Amino acid sequence: MKKYFIYLYIFLVCTSCYKDKGNYAYQHLDEVTITLPAESFSVGLGETLNIPAIVDSKIASDDLSYSWEVYTRASSMGNTYQYHPFAEGAVLNQSINLSELMPSPATYTIRLHAKQQSTGRDFYSALASLSVTSTYSGLMVLHGDDSESDIALIKDRDFLIKDGSIQTQVIPNLYSSINKEKIAGKGKSIIQSYTYFLNNIDRATVVALTDKGAVWSKYADFTKGGDWNSMFNPGINAGKPELYFTDDQVVYAVDNGKIFPRQNHTYSIFPIPSSSAGSFTVGSRYFKISGRAQGFFYDRTLRGFVVTSNHTGFSSLSTSSFSQIATSSPFNIANMQADLLHLDRGGISNRFMAVMQEANGTKYLAELNWAASTNAGIAAAKYDMSVLPDINNAKFYAFGDNTAAMCYYGTGSKVYRFTALGGESLNGKFNELRMQNGSPINIDGEITMVKVLKPLLNNAGSFRVEYYNRNKILLVGSYKNNIGTLYSFTVSETTGDVIQAKQFTGLGKIHDADIKGL
Repeated sequence: MKKYFIYLYIFLVCTSCYKDKGNYAYQHLDEVTITLPAESFSVGLGETLNIPAIVDSKIASDDLSYSWEVYTRASSMGNTYQYHPFAEGAVLNQSINLSELMPSPATYTIRLHAKQQSTGRDFYSALASLSVTSTYSGLMVLHGDDSESDIALIKDRDFLIKDGSIQTQVIPNLYSSINKEKIAGKGKSIIQSYTYFLNNIDRATVVALTDKGAVWSKYADFTKGGDWNSMFNPGINAGKPELYFTDDQVVYAVDNGKIFPRQNHTYSIFPIPSSSAGSFTVGSRYFKISGRAQGFFYDRTLRGFVVTSNHTGFSSLSTSSFSQIATSSPFNIANMQADLLHLDRGGISNRFMAVMQEANGTKYLAELNWAASTNAGIAAAKYDMSVLPDINNAKFYAFGDNTAAMCYYGTGSKVYRFTALGGESLNGKFNELRMQNGSPINIDGEITMVKVLKPLLNNAGSFRVEYYNRNKILLVGSYKNNIGTLYSFTVSETTGDVIQAKQFTGLGKIHDADIKGL
């Protein structure tokens, strides 16, 4: 009987629940959909970033608040990576400057966060990337006449660090407009140094060399920091600038043929004499190598290459760290019996191309493999350049990295391309620079520069330039009627031919160019 009443009770309760189904009022909660106009954005320091987000919701506007957030870490907020607010409002319209949340030019992840005040519910947009660059980011061009030089800046998609859109702008006299003076001498080279420590971005500098000296300017705003000698401890150099280059965060200067490495932990005045390399006369850029040898340079007095056991800390190396390696075929790297005209990374992977000229004017191309397992393997191939058209009038040379088809040289009026592979003859493996469909390219004026843009790659987590167009842009400078024009050719790494061509004008005689921006 007791079981009967229990079953009856359960039946009545369930029946009541069934009959009562649908009598409760369930509240529908409106959602918020946030759409950003793009997946990536770019802004220069000090410039205003405008992002008009589209918000779709039936929730009353006064019940919603908005904050733009960046994924970063801040020491005052726990020093762990998380999203921190940096602006308010559904439409972002704010000047971007360095701060604890965005301490350096870099690429950050951002989002728009909406909160319903009455319920505390959170809504988010899709994630977007924000590239914060120096205000003066783009292509630096060293140009002028035979007596003085200036630095121009060209902003264009070809010269963005990351792929994106930008309004093209040519600022022809950026350096002189800021510093109220030009740079004495005919331009030779321009380069931006790098730093691992982007919280101290002032450690990066821009150095321009001319035939009468050099100046260095600050990374952020191009204001002059000093001349060539001001980068050295007083009295240690001859005041004859020849080369300035970077290897990771290590900086080297060559003055009167002698190597001066950066002094550790010192940036405004950095080079110190390398006594261990004092017996050599440097005649080419010094490279860091992966593989059996750590580095090498060409000695113009010995007319051969010198190998080092380390690429850093020159001042602490012993004299025995520098030596020469003799090879027998196809050439002796210790005695090339020719002068070096041009040296750069080029050809297939891990190779360097050296354009050499013998005493009688004959030119040959030496292919060097510094990752070879044996000494004999360093001298990889020798190419007779006499088969190339108008090679005796060649003034400029350029090579693409890791591609045999991107070998270029320029005379006063034409640019040629050839393929160097496996030591095979260059005969029949060349053409005048042309479009991919075979259409000819004409350079109007006197050619003053030929260069493949390939700044140091950003790898191993370092903060160097990671240029998305690396090895894909061939620059040619021309000069006519006192006006310089820069040609920017997007080239095929497979064929070396041109895919797209652009022109920028209003400059002086163009001597060199380099990517600006970290």
